[in-house]
Amino acid sequence: MNASDLRAIAVEELTRLQGELRTVDTGDWKMFWNREGDVPKAPLHENECRDYVLSRLRDRMVKYRIAAAQPEAQRAFETRADMLILTGAGKNLPVEVKRHYHDHLWTAAATQLQGYALEPGADGLGIYLVVWFGTDVSQTPPRPDGRPRPSSASELVSMLVSDLPDELRVRTDVIVFDVSRPHAVPRRAKTRSGGTKATAVRSR
Repeated sequence: MNASDLRAIAVEELTRLQGELRTVDTGDWKMFWNREGDVPKAPLHENECRDYVLSRLRDRMVKYRIAAAQPEAQRAFETRADMLILTGAGKNLPVEVKRHYHDHLWTAAATQLQGYALEPGADGLGIYLVVWFGTDVSQTPPRPDGRPRPSSASELVSMLVSDLPDELRVRTDVIVFDVSRPHAVPRRAKTRSGGTKATAVRSR
């Protein structure tokens, strides 16, 4: 298995996990939170978020015969990648994990992650994984270009991708896990008279 194959598998499984956070009945998005009972109160530390993703990812890697997915992998100059996915053939894929309000949110994909991606066996490839807790927890840091900050996970991923230079965009994947607390949103429903009325629906 080469580095490109490893990248494709990791992106596929992380994207699938991302979707399951909101679509399964177990409320997996809550696993990224400190809770009182079943009520999410405060975000987990970044390392705890990473550890949960690792625990879910390891089982998924078995069917591909991928050797390991490990935390805090030692890299050059005494640095450590948040997560490293390894094949038995010596290929590896670094994953950098940040919460959406980290001070280096806007720069880590083009700086910190690239240092790990240039290590032997990674072939310049890497994944930037951001955990979005919602603006009710915190805004993102100010945009370097002065543009408005994102108000949703989808806006965040679009901005992070567009920020990457072309030469990095082709070898860096950006994935945002939306683990924000659900809020009531209006939905238009027909009344008996044929008009509409607003009803509240909740995401999982």
